Amino acid sequence: MRRPIDVVILCGGLGTRFRSVFSDRPKALAQIHEKPLLDIILSFFIQHGYQRCILCTGYLSEHIEKYYYKSPFAKYLFFSRETEPLGTGGAIKNAQDYITSENFFVMNGDSYCDIDLPTFHDFHDQKEKAFISMVLTSQKDREDAGNVLIDEDSDKITSFSEKISNNQKKYMNAGIYIFHKKILEYIPEKQNFSLEYSLFPQFINKGFYGFISDSEVIDIGTPERYERALKYFSKNNIMTT
Repeated sequence: MRRPIDVVILCGGLGTRFRSVFSDRPKALAQIHEKPLLDIILSFFIQHGYQRCILCTGYLSEHIEKYYYKSPFAKYLFFSRETEPLGTGGAIKNAQDYITSENFFVMNGDSYCDIDLPTFHDFHDQKEKAFISMVLTSQKDREDAGNVLIDEDSDKITSFSEKISNNQKKYMNAGIYIFHKKILEYIPEKQNFSLEYSLFPQFINKGFYGFISDSEVIDIGTPERYERALKYFSKNNIMTT
């Protein structure tokens, strides 16, 4: 039987390219019509039964804490605040005292990918000695995203090059992962540490698996992508309940 696992959401980025749209809030609180993107992400997990969510905050963290203090989501939330930028990996290490499950989800707080979460969870559980499972998509219009190659027979990730374009057939990192808690041993404490550049390369061909999805990755990293996100959520009627 599938065990409930924790959800870690990375909300601490500076969002420098996004400040022309919203300069008074972190990206995770960017309005998608009447709700912040983070509301949509939280609903995505909670509706699938994953109800223990850890928000890794940093830049303008007080805005996130204030917004959710009296929110209906409050009972599901724990806050892990970083006082200086720690990077994607460092933020997870900073939250380790809140992580109680052997495996846990990690998701970027400024993107969305409508995958089947329980199926992804089962995928990870069924892989032998899986340390990391990463959701992959094949979006061809993104030249700034990570290039990921996998062994199609075993689903093992054989190459990962974040934001480096090449001519090989590639998959894109969708920004949703499941980690085994043991990976925390590979992340130094109180240091700026990147998942993409520092952690993932250590696990190539070592319990690192790719879960392929045909879902679209929607992120709000730039004003242009934010406008695209507004259209996507309206068209697909994806909001919180």
